[in-house]
Amino acid sequence: MKRGNAVSSVSAKDNVPLADPFILLYEGRYYAYGTHASDGIEVYVSEDLKR
Repeated sequence: MKRGNAVSSVSAKDNVPLADPFILLYEGRYYAYGTHASDGIEVYVSEDLKR
């Protein structure tokens, strides 16, 4: 998964630590938003919700 502007390696076995999650599908990409970052909201981007 891609987190913000940085790429983060997350395998299918890993949990994505997001509170109050919301997933948006837009133009073939999934955007997972959630509160967890020390400065607000984190965003993960994936094309298949697996990586």
